[in-house]
Amino acid sequence: MKKEDLYYKRSILNHLSYTVSNNDLVSTWIEIYHRNDHIIVVHEPLKHNNYLRETGLIINDTELYSSSILTIQLSSLKDGIWLLKTMPISKGPYIQLWSLGQYISDNVEK
Repeated sequence: MKKEDLYYKRSILNHLSYTVSNNDLVSTWIEIYHRNDHIIVVHEPLKHNNYLRETGLIINDTELYSSSILTIQLSSLKDGIWLLKTMPISKGPYIQLWSLGQYISDNVEK
């Protein structure tokens, strides 16, 4: 089959396409699995593996291998606020704080 034939066949397929943002995925994950918890969401943890270890966070290498997002469950909202303040995006990953199913803030200075 020629390249032009493949293009034509794809162009006449009856289909729908949807996009899903990382924010939508995270909010759905939080709603389903962590609606009663305090959660730090770390984006692209693999890129910041060394930094995360230096901060003292315990990370499972096996699970981190293919992860684009890491969730860290905390015992209190106060701990989450402290992590936001001590992990600036200029030094480490983009992180978000969620508490009881609600987005609280991130580590991007406003």
